[in-house]
Amino acid sequence: MGLKIFGMGITEYLKDKMNLFDAIIVTLSLIELFFFGGGNSAIAAFRSVRIFRIFRVLRVTRLIRQLHYMMVIIDVVAKSVEDFMYIFMLLILFNYIYALLGMQLYGGSYNFSDPPRMNFDDFFSAYMTVFDLLTIENWNDILTSTLRTEVNYGITLIYLISWIFMGNYVLLNLFLAILLSGFDDETDDNSL
Repeated sequence: MGLKIFGMGITEYLKDKMNLFDAIIVTLSLIELFFFGGGNSAIAAFRSVRIFRIFRVLRVTRLIRQLHYMMVIIDVVAKSVEDFMYIFMLLILFNYIYALLGMQLYGGSYNFSDPPRMNFDDFFSAYMTVFDLLTIENWNDILTSTLRTEVNYGITLIYLISWIFMGNYVLLNLFLAILLSGFDDETDDNSL
C-alpha cells in the first residue's frame, strides 16, 4: 500500500475505490497485529476483520470484466456446460465399464516381485489406471505391466488400444468439438 501511494501520489491513490478498500483492510490488519496481538480475549471479535482480506483476492474479477475476449470465452464455456455434462457422463460410464473389464481380466494377476502402482487389483486402482490410459499418461508403463501378466497378448492389446482410441480420440475430442461449436455459434451471433 505504501509503495502504491508513493508511486501514484496520495490524490490519485484515493480516487480509486478499490484502493480505499485496500487501505481500510491494511489499516485494520495492522491495528490488529500491533495492538491486539497479545491474545486479549475481550477483543477477539476484532479479529473477524481477517475475513475482509479474502475480498482483496476478488479484485482479480475486475480484470475479467474489462477483458472482452475473456468474457467471450467464459460465455461460450457457460453456454456449453449442458452439452459437456452429457459427454462427461458418457465418459464416466465408459471409464467405469473399462475399469470393471480390466479388473476381470487383470485383477490379482500382478504376481511379479515389483507390482506397479497402476493396477487392476481393486476398483479405485482400476478406475485410476483406466483414467491414466484415457489421458495417455504413462500408458507405456501400464502396457508393460499388463503384458507381464498371464493374460493373452492379443486380448491385452485389444483392451488397451480400444480404450485409448475410444476414450482419447473419440470422447475427449467430443469435448473439443462442443467447445469449437460454441465458438462458431458465438461468431455467427456476433456477425448478425
